[in-house]
Amino acid sequence: MKLIRSITFILLLTLLSAFEGLAAAAPELIKAKEIVHRLNLAESLEWRHLVQYTDRIGGGLSSEIQSTTSFFAVDGANLPRHELIATIEAMFRPLSVLSSADDHPRCKFIARFEYLNDIVDFPQSIKELDCAKFNKWVDIQEIDSISLVFASGYFKNPASFYGHPLLKFNNRRQSSGGLLDTTINNGAIVPDNENPLVYMIKGIFGGYEAAFSDSAFYRLNHAYSESDLRDLWSYQLNLTQEQKERVIYYSWELMGQRFTYKFFSNNCGYFLEDLLLYALGKRISPRSRVYAVPTNTFFNLMQATNFGQPLVKEVSRSASRHSRLNENYAKLDKMAQKAVHRYLRTGTISSSFEPSKQRQIIDTLTDYYTYLIAKTDGDESKTPLTVERTKLYAKRLALDSASTLKDASNNGFQDQSSTPPHTGSRPSLIRLGLIHNSELGSGAQLRIRPVSYDLMDLDDGHIANSTLNMFNIEVTSISGKQRLTRFDLVDIKTLNISRTGLAGDGGLGWGLRFGLERANNSCRNCLLGQLSVSGIKAKQLNSRLTIYAQAEVSYHSSFENGSITATTLLSAVAKPIPGWKTQLVAGQRFSIDGYTETATIMRWENRFGDNPNRNVRFDVNYDGATEALLGLGWYW
Repeated sequence: MKLIRSITFILLLTLLSAFEGLAAAAPELIKAKEIVHRLNLAESLEWRHLVQYTDRIGGGLSSEIQSTTSFFAVDGANLPRHELIATIEAMFRPLSVLSSADDHPRCKFIARFEYLNDIVDFPQSIKELDCAKFNKWVDIQEIDSISLVFASGYFKNPASFYGHPLLKFNNRRQSSGGLLDTTINNGAIVPDNENPLVYMIKGIFGGYEAAFSDSAFYRLNHAYSESDLRDLWSYQLNLTQEQKERVIYYSWELMGQRFTYKFFSNNCGYFLEDLLLYALGKRISPRSRVYAVPTNTFFNLMQATNFGQPLVKEVSRSASRHSRLNENYAKLDKMAQKAVHRYLRTGTISSSFEPSKQRQIIDTLTDYYTYLIAKTDGDESKTPLTVERTKLYAKRLALDSASTLKDASNNGFQDQSSTPPHTGSRPSLIRLGLIHNSELGSGAQLRIRPVSYDLMDLDDGHIANSTLNMFNIEVTSISGKQRLTRFDLVDIKTLNISRTGLAGDGGLGWGLRFGLERANNSCRNCLLGQLSVSGIKAKQLNSRLTIYAQAEVSYHSSFENGSITATTLLSAVAKPIPGWKTQLVAGQRFSIDGYTETATIMRWENRFGDNPNRNVRFDVNYDGATEALLGLGWYW
């Protein structure tokens, strides 16, 4: 009974102190409401950005934040004025004797408080609350700069086909190369072992929630760069101190909040841009309800300004293990490269090499074994690989651990992995062309690829030697009749080329295509549903010539029946001179189930121009009839 009386007394005391606090603050609260009403603050862009209100298609506003805990008003997700008044009332609320300052709205919604504090006169006791959790999370005075980081594309995860952005707080006192810096991530919340098909469908149509999370940079660096073998590009932003503080405050406020995730529109890039919107006061990219591609953010970053200065101050890269191996191998001269291969056979390095050259060879071999370990999911228990790497460490230390790798002949190879995402072509394409078909006649063709690149595009800014098309639409007009001649829901191809020739580097490439395609060039109304999978073996002979063989199995579906075919292709991709890239393909298509006839296939594709914004394509292909296309394409 004494315990119950004590608890009751404390609760009454808490309520009494709360009422007294509210009563004392009543005049200031009334004045604060009058100020925001007079300034029409609920209609301001800053308030709308803070609560992420967007226009609804049917009229009115709706916050993109789905978490009910983000709103103080019952209808705050749709009515900015109600949410603003409720927020001010919550900020004036005195601290309960039973709760910590970290539970007070002033500390949980610190971005809202700091914004309103410049307008409203909050009680001094509220201003002076010690937000211990926030201060432990980040020391604002030690944040020297903020960077937007791009993790390059990754074919093993559909959500990362086009890369993935992160936000990094660069601490001025970090002596670990920034590995301990606080980093903000946004992504879909997906159950473990989710079926890939279910994942794609739910990801496209909004079946998942997304959330912000934070981590020390070394964890994300390990996941993306070390394990997934993806380069990380850091774009340091040129922000004022006030803007940096706004980004940090708002990041804290958004931690754990839920949003609706959509693969093509409301994705990681979209939400990180919304975070920066509050600090910058303007969008980095135009708002689109249809799609948002992460790489576009970095194109637009490079074109943006902030108070008359470029928004991006500096671009730097953290190379993946695979990139480091490729680049260090390319720096070796031919004799040293042969020595690397010889070591893998004999376990020895000739003493005839100068010590500096031996160091280069050892460093490249160390990169090689580190890369192989990463391919086994970084499992250091893979004893043979770890033992071999340890031997190399010992050899390296015996020579001189202080030396650095010097540049040498690149043996005809260019550093294909060292181009930042903004240097390539934008991910969307529209192409207009004149077409002639030997059986059907002449006309025009329109191709629209909302998010795509292919083998003939510039290799800069995306996964080299690969194709990635989604929602590729091709419409052809011949003899005054317009027909859909191709639709790719998804078309993926990666050659998986080895640039070193070392065992385990590269291997089999693969392809996947799903959509609609004509049975051949000679027919008018013959669109078939098609699902194709293929295996590819490629070899890069030098920096200008790559050859590959492809074996493909396809299922073709029509309204009447379906058929299964196998196709074998031999291809060569060349860059004879600057500004010209060409591909020659020859092969045959065979029927597996006897429903179709054997057919010869030939293609000659050409891209003229190295301008990332536009180019000219001239293609000739034979499949039942000869078809030639001359087109001009624009990337946007």
